[in-house]
Order: sequence, then C-alpha cells, then structure tokens
Amino acid sequence: MLKNILVLSSTFPLSDTDKTPTFVKDQIVSLKKFYPELNFYVISASNQNNDFELNNYFTQFRYRYFYKRFEKFGTQGIMPTLKSNFMYYLILPFYVLAQIFYSLFFIKKNNIDLVYAHWVMPQAITALIIKKVFKVPFVFTSHRGDAEIFLKIPFFGKKLLDAIILNATKFTTVSEDTFSKLYVSTNQFEEAKKKNLTLPMGIRDELFDKTIPKKPSVFQQNQKLKLSIIGRFVEEKGVENFISELANRPKNLENLEVLLCGSGVLRKRYETLIKKYNFENKIYLSDNFLKIDELKYIYLNSDFIVIPSLSEGLPVVLLESLYFSKVVISSNKSNAGEIITHGKDGFIYDPSIENDFNKLFSKIVSNKFDLDSIAKNAYKIGKGYKSINTSKKLYKHFFNI
Repeated sequence: MLKNILVLSSTFPLSDTDKTPTFVKDQIVSLKKFYPELNFYVISASNQNNDFELNNYFTQFRYRYFYKRFEKFGTQGIMPTLKSNFMYYLILPFYVLAQIFYSLFFIKKNNIDLVYAHWVMPQAITALIIKKVFKVPFVFTSHRGDAEIFLKIPFFGKKLLDAIILNATKFTTVSEDTFSKLYVSTNQFEEAKKKNLTLPMGIRDELFDKTIPKKPSVFQQNQKLKLSIIGRFVEEKGVENFISELANRPKNLENLEVLLCGSGVLRKRYETLIKKYNFENKIYLSDNFLKIDELKYIYLNSDFIVIPSLSEGLPVVLLESLYFSKVVISSNKSNAGEIITHGKDGFIYDPSIENDFNKLFSKIVSNKFDLDSIAKNAYKIGKGYKSINTSKKLYKHFFNI
C-alpha cells in the first residue's frame, strides 16, 4: 500500500487567499479526507518568495529559481507567463532545472512511495528522472494539450514523451480530447491506452455545501439577466472574442450583463475592450479570484454560466455549474460535448462561427427551450463528479496498487 505521495505541480496556491487556481490543491484535500492514510507532500515553484500556510492535508515546499521579481510561473502559470513577455523563455530553463534538482534532493532526504506529476511538461520529466535515479515510481495527469508540446521539441521530443509513458505506472487525462492529443503525440499507443484513465478533476461539493454564500462586489443587484464567466484572465478562455461578439448582439439581448469573475494577465486588455464597446454598464470585472463564499453566490444567482474557451481540457467550472443546476452555454472548444448534450442538459456553440453565440442565446431568451428541464438534467450530470466519486476512481487507479 502506497502511503507517502510527492506531488509536483507548476502552480499551487500558497493559501486560501492566493490568486492561483486551486484545482490541484482541491484534489489533494479530497483524497486526504477520504483516504487519511495517504500523506501528501507538494513541491511547487516559489511565488516571489512569499510565505505559505500550513494545514492538515498536505505539506508544501517551494524552490527558488530566479530573482524574486521575475518568479511568476507559480502565480500566473507557465504558458500565460511566457505569452506575456518573451523574456520568460530565457528564465524557463532555470525553472525546470531548479525543479529537477530540488525534487531529487527532496527524494534523497525523504521516504517517498510515489511521485504524482500534474502536467506532462515539465513535471512528468522530473518524475521520470526521479525514477531513473532513485527507482521511485510515478504517475501523472495530463491537462489540456500539454503533451503536444513534446512535438515542438526537435529530434528527441517524441522519444522523451514515449519514455514518460513507458515508465509511468499509470496516468490520467482530464478529457477524451486531452487523451487524443497525447495519443497522437506518442509512439507508445498500446501503453497509452492501457495506462490511461480519463477523469476530470472533480468538484468542491463538500466545501460548497457547508459554505454560506456572500455577495461579491462584482454582482450588480438589478433585474438584468446575469451571464457569468469564471476563470483565469488568459487567452485560452476566449473572453476577448466573446466581448467582441457581444458588440453585435441583436436587440432582444439588451437586458443582460456579464460578470467576469477571475484575475490574470489580460485584465487590462479586457478593460480596453469594455471601453471600446461602451460596455462599462454591461460587463463587470471582479477585483480578484472569488473566495469560495463569493463563488457560491455567483453560481446560485447567475442566470447562465458561459464558458467561451478557445482551448481547454475539461473545465472544473463546467462541472461545478452543472452541480448547481445552472444552465451552461459553452464553447465546443471546452470539450463540454463529452459530458453534456446540446439542448438537453446544456448548450454548446462554436466560437469560430461568427455570431454563433448571439444566435443561440437569442433563441434561449425567446423561450425556445425548457430551461427548467435543462437545469434538472444538468444537476444529474454534475452530481456524478462529486469529490467522493472522483476521489474513489483516482485512488483505485493510482494509489491502490
């Protein structure tokens, strides 16, 4: 029975008030609650050398990799940080090497039974090196299309991914599309099919259920239809395209407002677009990522949750929205079609087709669909991703070996 688990993650929140997305932390907390015999240790990059909180679910460790002011990979994520400034490509090798050496040092000093890497690049590479040096087995989770990065590495990229898949004990992918992207990026087809479990990250149902909702400042108290978009302010979320399309909305879509709930590197670009289209009284941005009580309020009081993503694995926001019986309108690029059926338990549109969202939403507000029935069907799907369900599946696949 495996007991001591080392988790490698490129982003991990320092505390409950940190702006960093929490889905890796939430997964660990759920596993620890249901399987208290597991001991989790987390290694992640320094967040500009800020302090972090201690808790009963895991012990976290941070490594420095550059000058304090430039340590942003652990806060903003690797790809958003790289896209924000080309200079960070020069810093990336220091980040990767620091992770490898710190992890090797940690393994040498501690009794670890299994390494769990979130994201294939670069955490699974570190896990592979650990296995070769110390014979510690590893598993990994692939998010979105991170495995495709190996195809961009000349000469040995695909071979490196092959080695990771061959040496991993098991792995998970958060959607069927994510697995397809990994599958076509490797030559180890049979190993990939044998070792994979497609499993989304799961939701924070227990935390939500015991939380008293609190109205966030971004929520406007009026009679307008509330469309909420929840997530990090990055290109992949598709918010810029959504705002631009909303400028061409038909007249029957005037009585709505959009709540952008999150934070990120594109905030100023969102603000510029809002001013460009005179949307100051129609689109509102939250100051930061919402706390759990504020997020619950948004889920409970929004009329629709919109997911305009241009690229995703399978967003936790989708699963949580379904759990709250919300009517979801999602881009087909989010892979929502893997779990919902258009017009039955949610709606799907194509962001590559001009005005596709406007046309769909115009039909929705014109009472072309039974929204009460769709909301009930949404909950039936959402409850299947409660933390106890996803934790049991993950434990059986990864840890009960």
